Amino acid sequence: LSTLSFAVVDLSCTSTEPLNLMPPLMLAEGNYWGIDLEVKDGEALIAGYHRDLFTDGTYDDITSIFLLAASSPLDDDSWNLTEEVIPDLRPPVGQIGSVQVAQGEELVHLIYQVTRDDETNIERIGTSYAHGKVGHDNWSFHILVGDETYVTELAVLSDSNNGDVVVMAWREGQGLESELVVTRSDSSMQNKDVENISAPGMLELKFIMTERGIQIFHDSVGPSGRQIVYSLVEVNETIIGTPICEGELTTAGRSL
Repeated sequence: LSTLSFAVVDLSCTSTEPLNLMPPLMLAEGNYWGIDLEVKDGEALIAGYHRDLFTDGTYDDITSIFLLAASSPLDDDSWNLTEEVIPDLRPPVGQIGSVQVAQGEELVHLIYQVTRDDETNIERIGTSYAHGKVGHDNWSFHILVGDETYVTELAVLSDSNNGDVVVMAWREGQGLESELVVTRSDSSMQNKDVENISAPGMLELKFIMTERGIQIFHDSVGPSGRQIVYSLVEVNETIIGTPICEGELTTAGRSL
């Protein structure tokens, strides 16, 4: 049996007892994958794919996106599950996609990867954006925002009117043709600022939230080999950065 569990590790490396948040599944019943966790002001959000092979005995093999939310994450009774915020989607083949979740002032925001074959009739991976509220299923607002996408990131800033500024990034293309796409927009996706940055050989992308904005780190191939590039997104501006060191990006973090 497999499930989805949550635990907290403190500074002394002591872990709390894991909480099992999703119903346990046998391999013949399905699995959970592409999981993302967001913690903001002590509240937690977890989103991911649920592949349901059993489907109430029909074996229809349906994949949807679930959302877990808790105001007190260490309290088992605090967790609220919405099983199908995005129902019955076409997931990427081989479970290579991921879900990204972010909490805004009023809405929860998601980006997720799907298989698409519209317009060209060629199957490829696309990224979709959606927003809704905790406890509501089958969110009505979801649109495709990227084509041939890989390694996605999502974060939300607040403007001077406490409105949500949605920042998304992903890689488009492969090899020497790879580009980093950075999008800054309101929740309606009507007023978008999009930056396309050449990133040949890009493999990894990381967001780090700061008081000033979102620090973006990605890797690419430069004149002397692999390099790590830094950029910054503020509420009203996307500042394209420069290579900061040679090397391969694996993870990124920030200490206070």
